[in-house]
Amino acid sequence: MSRVAVILMLAGCPSAEAPSWTLVEANSPASPTGATTLAEPVGIETLGGVFTPLMTEGCPLPCIATEVFSTAADNQDSISLSLFRGRNVRLASDAVSLGQYQITGIAPAPRGVPQVLVRFEARDGLIRVSAKDDAADSGFIIKRVERLNKQERRMGEAERERI
Repeated sequence: MSRVAVILMLAGCPSAEAPSWTLVEANSPASPTGATTLAEPVGIETLGGVFTPLMTEGCPLPCIATEVFSTAADNQDSISLSLFRGRNVRLASDAVSLGQYQITGIAPAPRGVPQVLVRFEARDGLIRVSAKDDAADSGFIIKRVERLNKQERRMGEAERERI
């Protein structure tokens, strides 16, 4: 798994519209349709498995947070993020997983040089994420990386055995 170096956290709305969105969670309990504030914090897993909120409970909707990430290794071409939501949690393992996401298309460069602006947004029952190159104003590809838990693997094995 790629290591991620968190460079800076900003709050607010960037001046340019994000290039394309990846839907993280539809009909989200954190951002119920018709609500005026965020019902649960939404954040990422950081070093040591810690849940680090990026959007806090009670944030007026639409709630937007941006974070600049960079690479931890020379010539790293992707960054992995694990997104979560939850109240009163310190560890990501105690929060509700919104999935693992991989941001790809980062140009080869020395570690710490790429500046990947990741935008998180909660509104109208949705949680979305987008990423762009802060300097070049071009977008990156974000894809969900599916990892099956033990129960899901067992269910898949049982399904194959029935066939």
